[in-house]
Amino acid sequence: MGYQFNDPYKNQPLEFDIVSIDEMEVVDTQRRPSKQNVEALINSISKIGFITPIIVFKDNSRYFIIDGQHRFLAARQLGITKLPVIIVPKSIKDLLLNLNTEKEPNIRERSYIALNVYRNYMKLNPDIKESDPIVFDSIQEPYFVTLGIAYEKDMHLAGSSIATVIKKADGLIDKDINEAYKEREHRADLVLTANQIIKEIVEDIRAKGAWNPFVYQSIISHTNPYKKKRKIGESFDDLMKEFISKLNALKEDPTPIIGARE
Repeated sequence: MGYQFNDPYKNQPLEFDIVSIDEMEVVDTQRRPSKQNVEALINSISKIGFITPIIVFKDNSRYFIIDGQHRFLAARQLGITKLPVIIVPKSIKDLLLNLNTEKEPNIRERSYIALNVYRNYMKLNPDIKESDPIVFDSIQEPYFVTLGIAYEKDMHLAGSSIATVIKKADGLIDKDINEAYKEREHRADLVLTANQIIKEIVEDIRAKGAWNPFVYQSIISHTNPYKKKRKIGESFDDLMKEFISKLNALKEDPTPIIGARE
């Protein structure tokens, strides 16, 4: 038997234990696992270990996972044989399943996480270069940091749309991380400039009665500098200059978007 305790708010009986992975399984009502999430967790566990317990309930001799299936799958691929678990009363399993927050994060959440990790490096290891492999492994994608800064200034940023444009050019910056952050702020300002023009185009199209659910995708498709030619290696500023120029042209004459939907 493991360590028994009560939760500090509802005073419900809980138990912490170390359980054989062979005695565990995911409840069949869990959402389909994300391969990307599992791969990210494999990378994380390989670096810092398995430190977050899985939430389970016990039925006979089996432990059913209600929060932590991605950690469980990652651990199994890494060959881990025992895992820390918090065992909850079976009576609250359905409520926990409905409230389970282990979902694939959206681009805003990924960006905020990457930005916070980045800022931790700035505080704790200011001499590290942004191009250091450990920084890249921690933030996953450099453009997440740029978007994170932009999201802080405008939470309604069309991040997922703009990401399709910037992610190929927003590479690592070979400077000490505090210096690189200044460049990230500059890049975020360019993203916000583009975002503002996109908003104005959308408002104009809405005013003309031509709104449709695919307006953002249509705008990006029409103005994306990558659409007709590959520009891998192009500087971020050059890319954004062309992107913003195309957006301004579309703002002056949105008929290519309106006409495409008529």
